[in-house]
Amino acid sequence: MVTADARLTRSDSNRELSLRIGIPGVLEFEESFQVTWTQHETLIAHGMRCIGLFSFLGLLGLKGMFARMLARTDAALKAHVQRATTTARYVRRHNR
Repeated sequence: MVTADARLTRSDSNRELSLRIGIPGVLEFEESFQVTWTQHETLIAHGMRCIGLFSFLGLLGLKGMFARMLARTDAALKAHVQRATTTARYVRRHNR
């Protein structure tokens, strides 16, 4: 597993979160999550983009890699939300 420090670039409590990693102005990758609510469901939009002088590299060979990374993150997030929903449904409520 590869890890790196990221900068928080946008945050709106419970609605939006964006993180950037890379060399500022040269090549950065930004990953963002936006949450919206409808009457019956919660929707999460997840995206990635390249920023900087060499951002065209994202279009050349990294597009497929980004698609795989997005799919893996989306699957992990979906599994987490489903587990949390199932757990919350069956947890005993104390002090009612």
